[in-house]
This record gives sequence, structure tokens and C-alpha cells, in this order.
Amino acid sequence: MVRFIVKVFVYLLLITPVFSQNEFANWAFGKEAGLSFISGTPIPIDGLKGNASEGTATISDFSGNLLFYVSNRFTTNYFTIYNRDNQIMLNGDSLLGQKSSAQGALIVPQPGNNCLYYVFTQAAQGGDFGGSQLFGGLAYSVVNINGDNGLGEVTVKNDTLLNKSTEKMAATMHANGKDVWIMAHGLDSDSFYAYLLTQDGLSTPVISKQGAIHPSVNIPGQMRFSPNGQRLAITNRPMTFEVFDFNNASGLVNYNYTLNSISNSIYGLEFSPNSNVLYTTHDDSTKIVQYDLSSGVPATVDASKYKIAMPATSAGIQLAIDGKIYCARRLQDSIDCIHDPNVLGVGCNYQYNMISVSNVPTSSCESGLSSVISNYTSRGDLSINSSFTLSNINCSDTISFNTDIDTCIKIVNRKWDFGDPASGALNIDSVVNPTHYYTSTGEYIITLIEEGICEVDTFVDTIFITKESFFNLDSVNVCAGDSASIDSIPDYYDNYLWSPSTGLDIDTTAKPTFVGTVNERYLVETSYLGCIDTYAIDVLISSITVDAGKDTTINFGENITLMATGAMGYIWTDSSTLSCGNCVAPNAIPQETTTYYVTGTDKNGCSDIDSITVNVLKQFFLPNALSLNNDENNELEWDLRGITNNVHVLIADRLGNIIYESKKLVDQWEVKDFSDLTTVVVSIDMGDQKRFVSNVTILK
Repeated sequence: MVRFIVKVFVYLLLITPVFSQNEFANWAFGKEAGLSFISGTPIPIDGLKGNASEGTATISDFSGNLLFYVSNRFTTNYFTIYNRDNQIMLNGDSLLGQKSSAQGALIVPQPGNNCLYYVFTQAAQGGDFGGSQLFGGLAYSVVNINGDNGLGEVTVKNDTLLNKSTEKMAATMHANGKDVWIMAHGLDSDSFYAYLLTQDGLSTPVISKQGAIHPSVNIPGQMRFSPNGQRLAITNRPMTFEVFDFNNASGLVNYNYTLNSISNSIYGLEFSPNSNVLYTTHDDSTKIVQYDLSSGVPATVDASKYKIAMPATSAGIQLAIDGKIYCARRLQDSIDCIHDPNVLGVGCNYQYNMISVSNVPTSSCESGLSSVISNYTSRGDLSINSSFTLSNINCSDTISFNTDIDTCIKIVNRKWDFGDPASGALNIDSVVNPTHYYTSTGEYIITLIEEGICEVDTFVDTIFITKESFFNLDSVNVCAGDSASIDSIPDYYDNYLWSPSTGLDIDTTAKPTFVGTVNERYLVETSYLGCIDTYAIDVLISSITVDAGKDTTINFGENITLMATGAMGYIWTDSSTLSCGNCVAPNAIPQETTTYYVTGTDKNGCSDIDSITVNVLKQFFLPNALSLNNDENNELEWDLRGITNNVHVLIADRLGNIIYESKKLVDQWEVKDFSDLTTVVVSIDMGDQKRFVSNVTILK
């Protein structure tokens, strides 16, 4: 039976939803006009292309850097995609639609990857406007932003979703905060078509037959979702608009009520950030009107209408990421702004000509602005987020790998490499949760490669397979009197039990500390995922005795060879009078009595200290005769080299009378004042070192 010891494989490249809308921080619209909101205050964008009479679309990355935009060329009514360099994207021309479609373009990042964007386009007035094209419905194309060296490429183009549609189109987040609903309305129909975009692509539409029929004539206008995703408003010219409830989990639309506008030709719609206030514009009377929706009662809502402005021209309106609503002014070089759209009445703070749309004199605003998903939840910088672990399979010889896939990323290809080439073709697998049979013991490197649509991640780690359940480990040596950590047992088990517990600080850990004083043999029972392994380990006390030899005595000026035993290496102190400080037998030449210490160390690093004292005998010289003729021969002199103790000198005559006494170290005694003496006794007492006594004859 193959037993396994494993490490858990957990790789978390965490993806946290980022509640921001930097993807819609830049707007390209009108005639080469544009605004950037990334700094918090709108500023004009110069250099943009396009000549759109009404709706356009712009998309940026999650940091707010422009990626591409959808507008029209001056020479055609079809839509064109321009890349961030303001050049036509590869395969980005001739998209179905028409430049006079109120909401003719919408860009939605596909959930679950970094590179795919769905571009929705639709015609004006069912395709009959001006007779410019036969197509009158809703279509989509797909942009891979990694194409053309990061400038983008249209990889799917002009796939039809709806053959006949109005000019109205909007999008909102699904209740899961990840997927996106795209809503369109049928032409000559009361049907709403809700398409859900997920990491797997577009679903078949959820169709709701609610509200009025939208005829094929005089159909311009807008449709809007409230930022909370629960309301939907749509114009129905000449002068009505409808308010619906929306279920952002199911995609179903439910009719609520219809209101009459204050004049014909209602065009623009937009909700306040709190979803309780609705604003309308009218392209004939240029009135901008506010409605309070908070009551939910049609009569009360109708009675709340308040005219907040009468610009010279008006058309589309759009909520921006700064929480303000901007109002297009057709054929003007600036746009208006509602600064506080949550506030009712004049307090909403309407400002005329708030910001210029370009620094180029030939640029101008038209009837539409760039489309926005007002409650878009940024997907951030997506990475594959997976982990895999090994399941408990009761210590069988087949290992199961369990993979957790983060649903934010669509995995299109998966490859397992079990690090076991001897298993042949079975070494590779592609399923989510594979199993693998290991026939041999050893270390195996497991590799999992997962590919998303735009990204590839590789996860690598190691497992250990063994057929043995009992392991004899090398012994551990501990110096006598010391404690030591025992770290020979692997630390990947769930449980440990040491037996006996004698001499250990803890008996249930992988690395206990040995504090005992005698040799012990331990058995360690371990478990992991129900598998039991047993380890045996001996802890041996290492004892060392160093001998520096017996104390000895030498005469001053002599040397002696010292000899240490009992260890493998030695260090001597004080080494200043030794021939070497780290040898076995140094030569010692002390000038005085000295104690030498030697530290010896054995192969296990254990050590011991011993000492030896070398006593140094002092030298002394006295003559046995002296003369008084001052010829400097046989003068009474003594040699006290090496003597450091106090010296007591006595000189007496032969009757014992003291004729000289000194307690100082002097070199000689002058006898010229004692010419009548014939013999003296000299006594030099050096305390605990030595005493010298000599009879000295005085020569005349």
C-alpha cells in the first residue's frame, strides 16, 4: 500500500470586486469631442476622431487608460472602432448601425477575462432612417484588446441578435455583481429583450412583453436603468415615457406606470445616483424636467415634475462617474451639468456651459454622449484564482487532486503534470479533479497549468510518496548538561506523540526540546489525513573530560612542554608564553608561576576545560668570601632575578648581633665600615618562596 506525505497546494491570486467605474472614465462623442473624468474633474480630450450625430461608446481599462471607442467616420453612416492611438482598429470598420441612432453603441467588458469586449450596435429608426442601410436591428462584435500588439482587433463582427429594434439600448449589472444585462426593445412591439453576458458569452434573451408598443416611426429617444438596477425607464414619443420594475436576477421587466412629458419630442432620460430622481429632455422645447420617483405613486410622481432648465439646445443626458449628470447641447462646443442630481428642485444646481468639450475649435457636441453602465462593478486586473489540495483517501495508493476554480475566470484549457513520467500517458490529465496512481516512492513535483481566454497561470509544488510506515532516524547527540531541539521529524503531519515523554519539554510537537540527562530511545507516532507513520530516534548524551596534566615546577628561565588529552581540538589561555594557542602540546616559557587553561572540543561540539599550574623557582646567588680592597672582586652581592615577593635581608656577626637589616630589594651590601669583622652570617628570607642563609668570610 502506498502511503503519502503531502504539502497542501494553495495558490490564491485574490480577486476582489472593485466598485469603481474607471472603465467609463473617458467619453468620446459628437464631432471629435471628448471628456476625461479620471482626475475627478472633467477635462477635454484632444485628438479624437469620429463624427457621430448621437450615441457613441468609449471604454478604458480599470485604471482609466483609454482603450478604444465607437463612433462614425465622416464619410459613412456605419460605426467605426478607433483604438487608443485614434486610428481605425484592425478589422474595426463597417460595423452595423447608424450614426443618428440615439443609443447606437454600447461597450461591455466580458466578465471573466482581461481582453474581450462586446460591442453592441444598432440602427436608427429600424434601419429606415434616410434609406442608408437595410439592417435595422441589434448586432454585436467582439474586440480582443491583445490583438494588433495591444491596440486591439475585432475578432467577431456584426453577429445579429435582433432583426428589428428601436434606437434604445441600456445595460446594468446582474444581481451577482459580475455578469451584465444588455437590454433592447423590439420595433413595432411591446417586447423587451434582456441578454445576459457572462464569461461563457451571451445568453438567449429573456423576453418581457410589457408596456406600450413602440412603432416604427418617430422612435428616437433613450432607455435607462437606475443605478440600483431595479428600475427601467424608456421614452415613447411623441410625449410619454414609461417606468418599469426590473428584476436584475431573472432579467424580467414588469410594467409600473406611464407619464406624460410636458411637451412633445421627449428624448433624453437619466436617473440620479440614488435612483429616486428622473430627468428628461425634449429636443423641440429644450426643457429639462425633474421627477421625484420616491413615492412610487404615478399621480404623485407626475405632480412632482419640475422644470430645472431651458438651454438653447438639449438632447441626450448621461450620468458620469463623478456622480453628476451631463447634458448634451447640439452643435455647441460645451455641455451643461446637473451638479447635485439627488437634490429636488433648484437645489440640483444646474449649470449652463459647464465645460468645453474640446480645445479644437472645429470640434462640437452633438445630440448624444458616450454610453455608460452607471452601476458597473470593475472587474479589476483579473488573474486566474485557483487552488488545489489532496483529499484523504484512507492511505490508498491513488491520490486525488481537488481543484477550486474561481468563477471570475473562464478556464479554456487545463493541464496537470503529476511529475511521474514512468506512468507514461497517465502522467498528464486535463480534468478539474483528477486522480493519479503512484507506483514508486520518492519526491514528485506536481504542475498545474490553467489557461483563461487572456491569461495563463502555472502552479507548482511537491508531494512525497513512501511505502514505509516505520523510519529509523539518525541519532541526535546532546552535550551533557545542555538542552537541544530535536528537529529530525518532518513537520507536515497533523499530529505527533513522543514516547516516552521523559526528558522532553513537550511530547506532542514535531520539534520538542530535549532537557534530559541520560540516553533515551524515542518512538514518535505521527498522523496525516488518517495515515500513521512511526519514527524511532536515539538521543545520546555526549560527555567529554579534558586533562591538561599535573601541576609542575621549573627553574626560572627553563621551559616545559605541556600536553592535553581527551578531546579533538584545543584552545589554550594564557597563550602569551606558549609556542601555540591551539595545539595539543605547546611549549611553555613562563617568567613566573602561571596557570594555563585549555578548552577541549569533541566531534559533537561538546567541550570541557582543565588547567595546569607551572611553578617557577626563583634564582639567588651569594659569594662565600669578600675582600675590602675595593678591587670589585668578591664584593657582597646577590642575584634576585625573578623574585617579586617582599625580601627580608639580615646580616649578623658571628655572635648573632645584627649589623644590617633591609626589607627592600637591593643589589649589594657595603662592608667598608666593618673592617674589624672576619665572618658574617647573611640571611635572605623570601617568604613562601625560599630562605637563604650563608656564612661569608671577609678577606683583609
